[in-house]
Amino acid sequence: MKNISPQVLNALNMFLASVIAFLAPVAGVIITVIGFVLLDTRYAYLRVKKNKGSWTSRKLRVGLINKLITYVSLIILLYMTDKFLVNYLLMPIFGIELLFSRLMTLVFIYIEYLSIEESYKSINGYTLYDKFRDMLRKFNHIKNDIKNTNEDKLNEDK
Repeated sequence: MKNISPQVLNALNMFLASVIAFLAPVAGVIITVIGFVLLDTRYAYLRVKKNKGSWTSRKLRVGLINKLITYVSLIILLYMTDKFLVNYLLMPIFGIELLFSRLMTLVFIYIEYLSIEESYKSINGYTLYDKFRDMLRKFNHIKNDIKNTNEDKLNEDK
């Protein structure tokens, strides 16, 4: 860094700031996808450990880095395609800015969700969807119990 002239360093800083400003609208999407990938990796690790399989740091590093680079690169390319081409076609029809990028990001998240579900079921014997459905049934049962209790109290007061 000592050999780089201040003008070159300033130009690099300006370029980096421009790239960050350009990608700011999809920063949240990128962070969300990275979060799903990391969650998927965590559950895959737990599944391998439960099944007493082998898990090497090299396999983790290569797989995780490749997946993250692929997803983030695709999101950035989709964003640029959407920003400069597709948005002009879809915005008047649907009224949603960057619709193509958002839809494709949902596809990436869904792919990761399916992988998380597979690992979760292998670890626990049931899926997250099953657990969520059971939780909703319990809440519905509690709501009905409260409603019945309130109706009983109203009938007693009469």
